[in-house]
Amino acid sequence: MSLRILIYYARLLNISLDSLIGRIDSEYRETALDRELSEQVHKMSIPEKQKLLKTMKVWMEED
Repeated sequence: MSLRILIYYARLLNISLDSLIGRIDSEYRETALDRELSEQVHKMSIPEKQKLLKTMKVWMEED
């Protein structure tokens, strides 16, 4: 396949070209995870965000 077609399919599927061909750089994976977390938190209500923050604080203290 040509690069143009690969780019078309990646855009169509809303994924990166690396994901499409099966190679995901570790730095990209971390960035994608941060973005996904941010998107999910953004959708939450204030009380849900407060609960999440409390949970995260408890969870981080266990380490």
